[in-house]
Amino acid sequence: MKEQTAEWINRLGRFCGKRDVPELTPDQLYRKYQIRQADVLVLFGGSILCGGDVLADAMKRDVAMQRRMDAGLRKQNADALIINFAAYQAEVTVRNGEPEYEKEIWGMWDMDRYITLLMGEIPRLSDAPDGYGPAGKNFIAHVDIPPEVAEAFSELKKEYGGMVREANPMYAS
Repeated sequence: MKEQTAEWINRLGRFCGKRDVPELTPDQLYRKYQIRQADVLVLFGGSILCGGDVLADAMKRDVAMQRRMDAGLRKQNADALIINFAAYQAEVTVRNGEPEYEKEIWGMWDMDRYITLLMGEIPRLSDAPDGYGPAGKNFIAHVDIPPEVAEAFSELKKEYGGMVREANPMYAS
């Protein structure tokens, strides 16, 4: 595996694992949004904490889906202020020719599963006929996929094309 491949994986990870603030703290919320607290929705493990008038979406396990969860929330309530904070940021590096996490993340997927999750998100986020966006299944709000993210996905498909996760029709609405 080349260093460039690790960078493409990281590019997808940073795009999918959306963070609107560098830390989910009152100071950061105030600095960017002029608020000190927010209602928090922790997917895959949590509760909704009351006290604010904003929804902060902090995914506990699968941050590869953070951007899609954001788009789903925006579709349901376009007027809400949604603040994303992916619970972790995985950085992939190359050791002995193999992709590895730069540092251990407790409970993290193995590398093949992580790549599969990332590779499955880009087609889902698109507005293509098979995507979940408005020009496709219309499950989520529109998501802009920057050219550098599309390029990373395209390049990774050359090596990991068999890892593009198909949507399970059992969960279609």
